[in-house]
Amino acid sequence: MQADVDSIQRHPTTLLWRVLAIAFSLATVLAVMGASQSHAYYAVNGGTPPPWSQSLLWSAAQWYACAAFVPFVALLGMRFSFSDGARLPGRVALHIVFALGFAFAHLLLQTMIIWFVLPGGRAFLGGFGTGMLTLLATSLQWELLSYAVVLAAVHVAVYLRRAQTEALARREAQTQTALAQLDALKRQMQPHFLFNALNALVSMQAEDSPEQRFTLRLAETLRPLFESGQRASAVLADELRLVDAYLHIERVRLGTRLRTTIAVPESLHGTVLPSLILQPLVENAVTHGVSTDPQGGEVSLQAYRDGAQIVVEVVNTWRHVASTQDRSCNNGVALDNCRRRLALMYGESARLETRALPNESFRAAIILPTAAAVGDAA
Repeated sequence: MQADVDSIQRHPTTLLWRVLAIAFSLATVLAVMGASQSHAYYAVNGGTPPPWSQSLLWSAAQWYACAAFVPFVALLGMRFSFSDGARLPGRVALHIVFALGFAFAHLLLQTMIIWFVLPGGRAFLGGFGTGMLTLLATSLQWELLSYAVVLAAVHVAVYLRRAQTEALARREAQTQTALAQLDALKRQMQPHFLFNALNALVSMQAEDSPEQRFTLRLAETLRPLFESGQRASAVLADELRLVDAYLHIERVRLGTRLRTTIAVPESLHGTVLPSLILQPLVENAVTHGVSTDPQGGEVSLQAYRDGAQIVVEVVNTWRHVASTQDRSCNNGVALDNCRRRLALMYGESARLETRALPNESFRAAIILPTAAAVGDAA
């Protein structure tokens, strides 16, 4: 229910007016029904009913006074829910106190309306204090029941919203999987063609020449890349092997201009994350950071625990791009794709952070929950 609390904090006024509109719409229906029931009672018992407008006014005073407090009860229900890890007895006791406060405030408002607004109200009450005590003694159980009904309605609405959100997320994940499978079917023959072409190229090159070694290394790099692309997730150790193979190819292209550092403790090698999510970040670091600088630069990859999170970050020197906006424009699609895949796998507990650092460098960090370090890749 924390997401709903965050929604309240972001848009409290909108939510307040929405709940208030629903409460007063329902109160209008109940007021009409109450007035009709009153007239029906007089008709059955042979009495003379009061004017319809008067019956409606008295009924509306009761229900509108209650509706005015519904948004605040709803906010209390979301803020102090029974599903956020709090101990149940403590929350029950807290809501009993809130319910008593609601009953007193509602009956005070209702007494004021009867005393100051309704015709014949003072005669009906007999006295302000006496009338309120009478209402409190005769209506307290209904006040507490009203609070409980609103509280239950809030929880039902939140659970339904959560179920709908989770269903949409599952459907989106299924859609993404289906699209990925379709894409894999379309390209099923492409890897075979590519590797056959590379093998033919190797046979045309001089034995043990730099060109032949490079071509063989490229084939070794691409083969696990295609195999990993068929899985939804991978362990960090596999991702690091792909990154190392990619950096080997880039060192041939950039020479001493590219300097790399990889520091990942073995205890984090089993961390589960979306497959092929790390290599694009490293590629961005090389393409938009190091290769744009005639003097070259450094790409650093490290992973570590930070409290209840696991951080996998890529930092590269970055001196020739004016702002983070320029960088994000060049890599927006890749970064958005990374964020989307993290959200599909871990929800709000994982994210991708990117920002420029003061020392002319750029940082892209994957933030994962500690639970990601446990489990096998799918």
